[in-house]
Amino acid sequence: MNHPTPFHPQHEPDRHDQAPPHDLPVNPGAIELATERRVVWVPDAYGTGMVPITRDLAPAMPQPTEPRDLTPRPVIDPRAQVLVAAGAGAGLAGAGLAQLVNALAAFGTAGLLAIGLILAAAKMPSRQAPTSDTHVHITNHNRLWGRSATHTNL
Repeated sequence: MNHPTPFHPQHEPDRHDQAPPHDLPVNPGAIELATERRVVWVPDAYGTGMVPITRDLAPAMPQPTEPRDLTPRPVIDPRAQVLVAAGAGAGLAGAGLAQLVNALAAFGTAGLLAIGLILAAAKMPSRQAPTSDTHVHITNHNRLWGRSATHTNL
């Protein structure tokens, strides 16, 4: 007799292969009796009162949120401040460099002209003030009734 019997179908495992009841894992949770129903009170949908509900149907308790970071923030982003300062510094440095280049270019033309005039003045013979033996004699003769006569002798 190698054929299975109708009372023992082929897809069911043999009853001797199952573990005995004392080897099954045990759930160590609290045992709740059918007469002992744990009831909790939750606010109703309208917020006007509280309604009883069994603990297994109650919504989960909300988890506390993380505390907010209340440190004061700068008004302007520090990275933006650095970028603006770098741009302004580069602009001012460029303007200063342009002033220096302009001064050197102006010195190139005006400086050469000034040096040339100084050298030309140094090669010119020195001029002496003319000496003179001029003697001027002025004579004034006052007369009556506001009349006067002036004579000049050179």
